[in-house]
Formats: sequence, structure tokens, C-alpha cells
Amino acid sequence: MKRLLLSVCLLGLLVAPSAQAAVTVSDEKAKFIAPPPTPLEASVARALKSGDTRPETIKLFLPWHHDVYQIGPYELTWAASPTKRGKAIQLTEIYWAYNYSGKSYSSYPGLDNFITNAPWKHAAEYGTTLQLDYTNPNFADYIANVAAERAKQFHAKGVFLDWWTNKHPSALSEAKIGEARRKIAQSIRDRNGPNFLIVGNTNWQFDRSTHDLINGVYLEMIKKQKGPYSSSEIETVEKLLEFHDEYLSEPKIVALEMQRITLDKSERDRNSAVNNRYAKLFSAMNVVVPRNGFFIYTDNNRDSATSDHLHTYYEIYRTKLGNPKSARTKISDGIAYKLFDKGVVLYNWTNQAASVGFGKAGTVHIDAHEGAFCEFTTPGRLSCK
Repeated sequence: MKRLLLSVCLLGLLVAPSAQAAVTVSDEKAKFIAPPPTPLEASVARALKSGDTRPETIKLFLPWHHDVYQIGPYELTWAASPTKRGKAIQLTEIYWAYNYSGKSYSSYPGLDNFITNAPWKHAAEYGTTLQLDYTNPNFADYIANVAAERAKQFHAKGVFLDWWTNKHPSALSEAKIGEARRKIAQSIRDRNGPNFLIVGNTNWQFDRSTHDLINGVYLEMIKKQKGPYSSSEIETVEKLLEFHDEYLSEPKIVALEMQRITLDKSERDRNSAVNNRYAKLFSAMNVVVPRNGFFIYTDNNRDSATSDHLHTYYEIYRTKLGNPKSARTKISDGIAYKLFDKGVVLYNWTNQAASVGFGKAGTVHIDAHEGAFCEFTTPGRLSCK
């Protein structure tokens, strides 16, 4: 992984992005002077801390796969029947929209009253799946009680709700789905109190219809291609981070899953230079934009029937810059930074390299489609990786 050396007098070094990234990059570089850091809000989102909060700047989360990965490196995790290991914030998944036929983990006492004969038309790899009658007037209170019981059983701090959008593979209208979701979120909140965490998978949707009732979103950024996200898609990710951080209820959990560039299914390919590059860019965006951001960079859902959410541990995840001292500070469209106790995190998702001056601390040379994690050295200068 290359290092970016920062110096006030060193303005000429720029490294072109890997050809594997397949992005169009301007030959020119933009030059900026970093504006003063934006102060943290007086009522900033409260810190979301596990029992043994880790010191790393990038807060990792584990979606499912408790049988594959140890909980140790993760600060947030969920599964249908989560296994308590370590002190990560743990959620239990509640199957509120569909039932996997014959699978005990998606069946609860009394659920038979709400299972329909209508198929849930998602990928065949998931097996026979039937839609639940979640528009039934009695369903919201029923599933809220299930949430309370399951959270107690697994010592979870709340629940995770997949397919938390109005776009379902069913005959129901978006209006009907939205009305049902609203009632379900309200019932779970009323039944479990203000400190109970509710996190929903909203994917690419700009939907805040239940944000006054839920605490977090899972942004599962599924892409059709095995290559990189387009600049337009990355810009949308930035806007989604901004949107959910603004409208969610406290403590505003934003769990971002970005998917890698896949040439093959090997661990070597997961840890390629181009994947290290994009893991750094997207983790930087998730550190800088939301106040309680969690991150993971994974295989593509379409890589194989079993590849969903599989990942590796990148060296950049070891970065330790202390606590944030500012909110996100915009430098230009697509370029921003956040100040920390021991350094600065920046990102540049644009197609043009940039130089950003930080006064006596030095100048950051940040390439197109790149993140930078910069630490203050003893003389007060910045050194980045």
C-alpha cells in the first residue's frame, strides 16, 4: 500500500490510479487550501459504544456469518440467532416480511397465523420463501412482541430488519408496504422503549418515512457489475450517507457495505492493490460523513451463491487516530475531511487528483478515487497512508 508523504514544499508527486480501477482521470490536479474544520454540533449524535470499544478509526461491522468470522474485530453485528462472543453491539434479525419454509430461525410461535401462500420472489439460492401477511391489523403488535422476546433471549441491544424498503417482490403496492412498515416500527418502538436499537436495510433508497422511529440503516450497496462502482454511484453513496445521518433518530447508526472488484474468488484477489484502494476510499467516506459510521468491504452478492458479505481484513483497518475533533468539512464537491485527535481523514471520489494544503502541517496529495488516513508526526506534520 503506497504512502503519501506530505510536505508544504512537496507539490509535484501524484500517483495515477491502478489501471484495474477502469476510471477516467483528468491529467490535471486541483489545488485547494483546506477550510477550517467544521465544529462538532452541540447536540452531536451520542457515541454508540460497545463494552470494549476498539481504538481503530474505522469501525467494522459483521452482517451475519457468525459461523465464519470471529466477533473480535467488529463493533456491530447481527444474525437471526446471534452467538454472543466478545462485546460487540449485537442485534437479532427479525423476519418480518417473509418466512423461509422449514427454517427454524425464521419461525416464531404464532407465526403460522400470518404465513401466506404467496411466494417471496427473490433469488432461488434462498430456497422456498413465503410472504408474511404483514398488513394484517394484528401483525405489528405480534412482531413487536417477537422482537422483545428474541432480543432478551440473545442478549441483543435491538433488532435488524431486512428489506426495510417499500420495494418488495410481491403484489402489494408501495403505499401498502409503507403503511405496514410504519405500524411495525411504531409497535416495536412502543413495546421496547427509546433505547432499543432498530436498524433496517434500506439499500440504495432515499427513504426516511420511519426515521423518526428507527436508529439505523444498513446500506447494502449491491452492484450488478463485478468491476468498480461508477463515479455517479459513488456520488449517490455520499448523498445517502449525508441523508441518513441527518434524518435518523439517535444514535444514527449508518452501516455501509461496499462490494469489491472481483477477478476471481481468491483471498489474493480480495487483497489486490485495487481492492485495497477502494476499501480505503469507501472506509474514509464512511468515517468522514456520518457520525456513527460502521463499515465493511465485501465480495459481490453475484460472485457466487455463497459469497454474500464474505470479506478480508485490510491493513488500513488498523489505523488509530483517536476521537473526532470536527464534523465533516467540505473542501470541494466530492472532496472532504474530518479532523481527529491524532490526524486527519480525507476522501476524493472525483475523477481528478487533488492537492489540499493544511498550513504548517503540510499538503495532502490525494489521487482520484482515493482515501487518505493522515497522522500528525512529532514535528506537527502529516504523514498519510
